Amino acid sequence: MQEWLLVPDVRQRYNAKLQSEFPEFFQAAEPVAKPKIAPLSEETADDDEYMDLPPLWNPKAAMWWSIFSNVAFGAIIHAKNWQALGEDDLAKQNWIWAGASIAVLFVIALIGLNVGLGIQIGLVIAWYQTLGKKQTEFFSNEFDNDYDKRSWWLAVFLLILGIIVFAVLATIVSTLLLSFG
Repeated sequence: MQEWLLVPDVRQRYNAKLQSEFPEFFQAAEPVAKPKIAPLSEETADDDEYMDLPPLWNPKAAMWWSIFSNVAFGAIIHAKNWQALGEDDLAKQNWIWAGASIAVLFVIALIGLNVGLGIQIGLVIAWYQTLGKKQTEFFSNEFDNDYDKRSWWLAVFLLILGIIVFAVLATIVSTLLLSFG
């Protein structure tokens, strides 16, 4: 390699000269478009522009389950749906909501606040307005709510198991804190 190419001013002029002499080499690459997502049908089966739509959970049902359990449940369901659709940024945002809501619930359990459903419903509304609504509207607009739906049995079983584990952990931690406090 020529040392003179390492000098920033020289390198910039050399790059400009190369770009003027060989413009086709320096053309910006065209962005690769994401495939369209559609339910599997005869029309889309062999079309590379379409990605087969995997079975997904109903986002509205996830929101309702969140009201009766915890916003983390709905956020996790939405995160899994977004991951299945290839929307990793939206999935990550939902995972953050899930973790934050579990942390808030744990703090409330530890300090023994008797807040009832007030904070829970407030968290669900905040999550739904910031993220949950995006998925509900996306499903309505993109799929017209016509998609293969995933079964809720495993998700609800894991929810119940999670509630039991959370209750046991909160009890153990609060007992330890009381015995040392």
